[in-house]
Amino acid sequence: MRPDHVLVDLHMPGLRGPALISALKDRNPSLRITVMTGLDQPGAREACLGAGAVGYVLKPLSARDLSRILGLASA
Repeated sequence: MRPDHVLVDLHMPGLRGPALISALKDRNPSLRITVMTGLDQPGAREACLGAGAVGYVLKPLSARDLSRILGLASA
């Protein structure tokens, strides 16, 4: 089963940021990707959204905000 939405940290070791987003989208073009970071840098949001991410959020996140972002909030 393939996920339909993933949450990735911008500053992971190895493949990260726009390169990671592009690699994930190559494997699954309909994948929704939200990027989170605790170290926001100029241009990072634009680069990630330009690579295909649907969201870019700053840490720390509350459980409520995380649920809303991932579409898990109860109706």
